[in-house]
Amino acid sequence: MLERVLSFSVFTTHFKSCGLKCTPLFFRQCISKSRVQQHSYSDFPHSCKNHRFIYGCCFVTEQLLVIFIYAGIKHRQMMPVKKIFTLLLTCLPLLLSAQNKHGQALIDSLLHELPKQKEDTNKVNVLHTLAFNYLDNGPDEGLKYGNTGLKLSEQLGYKKGTASLYNIIGRIYAMKGNIAEGLATETKALNLFEEINNKAGIGRCYIAIGIIYLNQCNYPEALKKYLAALKIFEELGDKPNVATCYNNIGTVYNGQGNNREALKNLTECVRISNEIGMRHTSATALLNMTRIYMNEGKMDEALKTTLTARIINEEIGNKLGVANCYSQTARIYLAQKNYSETLKNCYASLKIWENFGAGKDLAFILEVTGDALRHQKKYNEAEKYYRRTLLLAERIGSLNNIEYTNKDLSAMYEQAGKYKKALSTYKAYIVARDSTFNEENTKKIVRTQMQYDFDKKESAAKGEQLKKDAAHNLQLQQKNIFIYGTLAAIAALLVIGGLLIRQSKLKANHLRIELEQKQLRAQMNPHFIFNCLNSIQHFVVTNDVKNANKYLSGFALLMRQTLENSKEGTIRLRDELAYLENYLALELMRFEDKFTYKINCPDNINTDSIEIPSMIIQPFIENAIRHGLCYLRDKEGKLTVRFYREGGYLFCEIDDNGIGREQSQKLKMGSDLNYQSQGMDLTRQRLALVSKSSGTDYEITVTDKKNSLNKSEGTTIIIKFPITT
Repeated sequence: MLERVLSFSVFTTHFKSCGLKCTPLFFRQCISKSRVQQHSYSDFPHSCKNHRFIYGCCFVTEQLLVIFIYAGIKHRQMMPVKKIFTLLLTCLPLLLSAQNKHGQALIDSLLHELPKQKEDTNKVNVLHTLAFNYLDNGPDEGLKYGNTGLKLSEQLGYKKGTASLYNIIGRIYAMKGNIAEGLATETKALNLFEEINNKAGIGRCYIAIGIIYLNQCNYPEALKKYLAALKIFEELGDKPNVATCYNNIGTVYNGQGNNREALKNLTECVRISNEIGMRHTSATALLNMTRIYMNEGKMDEALKTTLTARIINEEIGNKLGVANCYSQTARIYLAQKNYSETLKNCYASLKIWENFGAGKDLAFILEVTGDALRHQKKYNEAEKYYRRTLLLAERIGSLNNIEYTNKDLSAMYEQAGKYKKALSTYKAYIVARDSTFNEENTKKIVRTQMQYDFDKKESAAKGEQLKKDAAHNLQLQQKNIFIYGTLAAIAALLVIGGLLIRQSKLKANHLRIELEQKQLRAQMNPHFIFNCLNSIQHFVVTNDVKNANKYLSGFALLMRQTLENSKEGTIRLRDELAYLENYLALELMRFEDKFTYKINCPDNINTDSIEIPSMIIQPFIENAIRHGLCYLRDKEGKLTVRFYREGGYLFCEIDDNGIGREQSQKLKMGSDLNYQSQGMDLTRQRLALVSKSSGTDYEITVTDKKNSLNKSEGTTIIIKFPITT
């Protein structure tokens, strides 16, 4: 109650000093205006009123500046800078006090409420929240409460609670270095969440499993899990977990050496975390960003960022976060060769780690401590820390720590003149490195082996000369391997590229032939042939021998032209005009002069030299007649085919005064006809393929003509051909 009274008292005092009036109602309005997304109270049992109150006090004080500014806007007064500064100084102790009490207050509240709970799901939720809050400040206690809650949840058949507890217990196992048990437990949680279709739970399991893979340097699997989790939480609008996913994805890219993508994802994590007040996640992302700054040589920026992260972790009471900040600071000082400051931060980190289980972060700081002692030539002490690192790394399956520790240990033995041990540990380093990155490099092994052999010889001068000769030969050998390897790689790429290009051309050619065959079948479709033969039969039955012969001759010529044109990819414009003239004459006879047609090609177009793709124009003319002109009842149909040239393109315009596409579609849907016109679709596909393979620009434009009453007056189709000769 004291914090609540103090917060309102602070407001009242400073509002009066600025000539403003503050009432409880106005105070609540300010709170509503300054509110940002925080941890949801639904994450905690309803009985934890003490925690809710303390967290609310922390939130109120944290938002004082925003509220004060809003008050100024409300009363239309500019807030003096001095008043704002005084307000912040007054409220800062309350803010820090509330933040530091936040974590412990929640745990105390939960422990107080636990004995009052019945053996039901509410008690499971309390135990789950206890285990979660012990995660960073006492994992052994968290494991105890987690297992107790798990046993009760399974007895009650409470699947959601069981899955959530498996998720927390798996994280604790992984943190303590029990990777196999952690992965098995997280898999159980994932299966249960999938069974009850709890997407948020599935996402949390993906994150936990991704962390396990990341600690084992299995970057592809880790990234796969993080991206799957990110997709889920973005769909759910869960910003806290979205921020966590961006942080973890950035860590994966950092491990792969992709600084650009790593910094991009970590920056997004910090932005979202600051936006919703997730200081824990923001501090974690900032700490990960320091590794990138170190890789880029920005040591001052790395120190500044690490200090910011440590201050945040200290304020929120995250002991493991503080320990990791000390570890990262030690690494920065190590890179700057400030070994005394390195050890100072190492020991500060190790002091915190003594109260927690073993994990990759502990292995890291043990290794850094060994490095600092090695550079101070305290080889015996350094060896002890290196050996502790190796034992821990082997137990948790961290190949990354095994690799670098063996490398550093080998360097230490070499400095101490213990070449046999240097060789042995360097071979172990090579094995670990190949397991992680699958690369082969034996230069260091050969150099160490030579040093070991030469050290046995009596003549130092002769041994030194032999070593130089061997090193020179090794350098030449490696140079030759590099040259020949590069040439072989280039040759392989050229061969593969040639095969891919050839395969692409064959595929495109096959598709072109297939489309041409389909279009040929579309032009010689059974409906058209049947109608033509039916027209010929009609002329014969009515003893119209002249028209029968004329129609039969035209039909035979059309079939011959169709087959001849289909053999070639392109034909002369003159042949296309003759083909269209013959086709339209037959259609005019078949439809008993229901329409007139005109083909117009000006003299300035050289029809003998210009070539166009075959079987392109006829399907559009057929479509205009079949679906537009043949349905006309109250007027004569008119079809105009006009060719004209603009620039380097030939245009073919097909214009009709039929019923239009919209009315034709309605008639088609209302009839029992099953005929589907494929000619236009096949033509579009052919032109698209020709454009892609030849790099030319073919276009088809279809326009529905409307009159002033918005009634259809036909259709205009324009086909654009690049002029080829």
